[in-house]
Amino acid sequence: MVCSMLRSQTIHILIIVMLSGCYKFEQPIDIAPVAVIPQPQSVQIDSGYFVIHPQTVIGIENPEMESAVRVFVEQFRSFAGWAPEIKPDARSSNIKLTHSSHSPEEGYILKVSKEGIELSASSEAGFFYGFQTILQLLPPSFVSGSAKQTGQWAIPAITIEDSPAFGWRGFMLDVSRHFFSKEQVKQVLDMMAGLKMNRFHWHLTDDQGWRLEIKSYPRLTEVGAWRVDYTNYDESISDWWGRPAQQAGEEATYGGFYTQE
Repeated sequence: MVCSMLRSQTIHILIIVMLSGCYKFEQPIDIAPVAVIPQPQSVQIDSGYFVIHPQTVIGIENPEMESAVRVFVEQFRSFAGWAPEIKPDARSSNIKLTHSSHSPEEGYILKVSKEGIELSASSEAGFFYGFQTILQLLPPSFVSGSAKQTGQWAIPAITIEDSPAFGWRGFMLDVSRHFFSKEQVKQVLDMMAGLKMNRFHWHLTDDQGWRLEIKSYPRLTEVGAWRVDYTNYDESISDWWGRPAQQAGEEATYGGFYTQE
């Protein structure tokens, strides 16, 4: 009786193991709604999606595409912990880059299907902006910090033809009033590029701060780059012009400047 019970239990266990072996557990695939900034000139949404996975290969036709590809690969790696491989052969790749003389400067054509991605442009800038659109088409989980845990992301099947409506797409950063560190400025530039802005207006000098090193005039930064920090001076001071003037003997601790290097 005991042996019979053991055999029965063993059979049940074996059946469970066999059934579990027949079922393939897959990671969930995250798909985002289409939300591209700025809005492209033409968008056609199709059915299905393309999954980017560790075996994805980017194929390039010529060296002029390589710079934009490598920027995309490093951006992708910073979020996912891995990146698609780059090969000098567009035919055997999942993401194909092709040169198109018909695309306007900074323009691109992006086609996403279940089989892969095709990106064509006439310039390095066009390829760069096309890749920024690909990043925007990835789901929020990709850039939220949970990307490295999920491992599979999908881009909706879509056809986008885009080129800038304006040649000058600028952003101004005023560091004379409030200083931004070098790394913060780099972050601003990266965010600008991701939104396809192409002109950076850097406000470096004003009466509240001098931010540029001039080696023949060191006092410009020794004195002009620093002021008294009135952050916690008086809670009743709500506007910039209501702040008190710096007095003799007060220590100037707020500010900074950028070296020539």
